[in-house]
Amino acid sequence: MATIQVKRGPSANLSAAMETLKAGELVFLTDTGILGVYDGSKVIPVNPKLGTAADKDVGTSAGDVVEVGTDGKINAGLLPAIAITTPYAVEDEAGMLALDAQTGDIAIRSDISKTYILRQSPASELDNWLELLTPTDAVSSVNGQTGVVTLDKDDLGLDNVDNTADMDKPVSTATQVALDAKAPLESPALTGEPTAPTPGDGAGDDAIATTGYVKARGYLTADSVIDGGQRD
Repeated sequence: MATIQVKRGPSANLSAAMETLKAGELVFLTDTGILGVYDGSKVIPVNPKLGTAADKDVGTSAGDVVEVGTDGKINAGLLPAIAITTPYAVEDEAGMLALDAQTGDIAIRSDISKTYILRQSPASELDNWLELLTPTDAVSSVNGQTGVVTLDKDDLGLDNVDNTADMDKPVSTATQVALDAKAPLESPALTGEPTAPTPGDGAGDDAIATTGYVKARGYLTADSVIDGGQRD
């Protein structure tokens, strides 16, 4: 029976080994898995290298090749969970530290109106939470309202205000009552004991002659009493 000799060794020793090889000898490179024939000047592979996956088993263990399903996709059970940022509304710091949160989750605290993001686990450590800064603004609310604010007179306590021109403004009920109690300028019907200023000596003909004016000129004595148009 003929014996076939195969020289083997790593690729690094191939150059030195070719000095002793004869044409037609088989060579197996132990580090690359290539089997070749020496043609007198070089080694011609007879089993082309197919890649590292050719040496792997199909499976889910470490080093295995994952098999693609008939739908052309990898089984979803073999893929890691996709991290999705989840926002949480909490009342205070204690509520934030008690969250079962993952890295990237957000806590919105109502006690200080601030928002924090978890930069690393665990969520129970305050230093692992990073405050999300928001641009400062001179106006944070208008009349207690935030967002897109539209105010009307009721919001400002002006529900009794009418937007009318000065000439069209009505008078109050109390003012109207007081005006109605005033005597008219033309032919007033006075009651009680109406008074008037006593004219001086140079008063004109249209001045009202008061009782004091008449007495001062001797038409009546200081003790005269006017009763029914008669003078005593």
